[in-house]
Amino acid sequence: MSLFEIPTLTTEQMAEVDRLMVEEYGILLIQMMENAGRHLAALTRTFLKNRLYGNRIVVLCGTGNNGGGGMAAARHLSNWGADVSVILAGQPDRLKTVPMHQWTILGQLPIDRRQYDGESVPDLTGAKLIIDALIGYGLSGNPHGPAAELIGAANESGRLIVSLDIPSGLDATTGIPGEPCINADATLTLALPKTGLMAKEARDAVGDLYIADIGVPPILYSQIGIPVSNLFHDSSILQIPWPDELFGKDPGELSLKQLPYSKNVKQVLEAAAAEATQSKSKYIGSGHLLVGLMTKGTARRALASLGVDYETVKYHVNQKMRKYKQSKMMLFGKPTYSPHAEQALELANDKANRSGAEQIRTQHLLSALMTYDNGMAARVLREMGIDPNDVERMLAS
Repeated sequence: MSLFEIPTLTTEQMAEVDRLMVEEYGILLIQMMENAGRHLAALTRTFLKNRLYGNRIVVLCGTGNNGGGGMAAARHLSNWGADVSVILAGQPDRLKTVPMHQWTILGQLPIDRRQYDGESVPDLTGAKLIIDALIGYGLSGNPHGPAAELIGAANESGRLIVSLDIPSGLDATTGIPGEPCINADATLTLALPKTGLMAKEARDAVGDLYIADIGVPPILYSQIGIPVSNLFHDSSILQIPWPDELFGKDPGELSLKQLPYSKNVKQVLEAAAAEATQSKSKYIGSGHLLVGLMTKGTARRALASLGVDYETVKYHVNQKMRKYKQSKMMLFGKPTYSPHAEQALELANDKANRSGAEQIRTQHLLSALMTYDNGMAARVLREMGIDPNDVERMLAS
């Protein structure tokens, strides 16, 4: 079974897995919680390049089992030398039994343990990394109260965010983000991915997706009609790549003749790569392509005629990339194209083919960015008050 073939679980199926683990296999909740917390701590350590001493990590915890996993991770990170703070969303007397056990342990350790009840939103900008363990897969409706306020504070902090199991505020089955919803840089899901994590709508909230082994026997899955092989025979934590089909790629488009880039497009791509490198992003995203398009050709002139200027676009893109500047460092040299950017380039090739052009030109790339509106480029223009449809009309005139 490849990583692309890993089955997913709905909220109801995951609840049944939890029930079977405890009632039929005798694997206790605290055992699963410990596994989750240890793996979360280990993944967090890799994001900090194994440099925990002197780095402040803030763990945002809810009162449910997801919060208990966050507390277990906090304990491991503290033991490994990190400066850890735990903020509980609500009063400790609302904690369930096993999370209360984790909370009590934290009280015996050199960990800044506090509760947030909505009086003064904590400043999280001093953290090197934030762990989101506020709300698990059982969310119904939008987050509210202290948890919602902490979600907002985390998103506004510009820090690297790692979510446990699912970004708080995301519907685990549909993948539709609530209001508010954590925008994580990475999510460590447990046992099997939740169905909603793989939805296109969830991409920005989930970030890079990882899966951790919490000790579910493969035979258990067969009881609920889900055949699963031994996923974790090589590692207890796996990264799940985002399949291209998640981003609406039409396989028929792949057979189209690949046209060469015009000179202007080549310079646009160089400018986009330079922008990504400057912002220390490991991806060249659709926002970077938009910044590049402000430098050359028909695309630049079309946007300029709508009152869009280079500095304004760059500012808006950089605002959206703010937390990536702090966190998504290039781990393997030069940045690579994000799935959104790859899709835009393929759509540009499609548009150039359909128009009978011999080269992919800047207007084809800009039109592709507007057509593929899941990416950052179209969102940035909408936030600037520019209708992507106006851009298309300008290109057609």
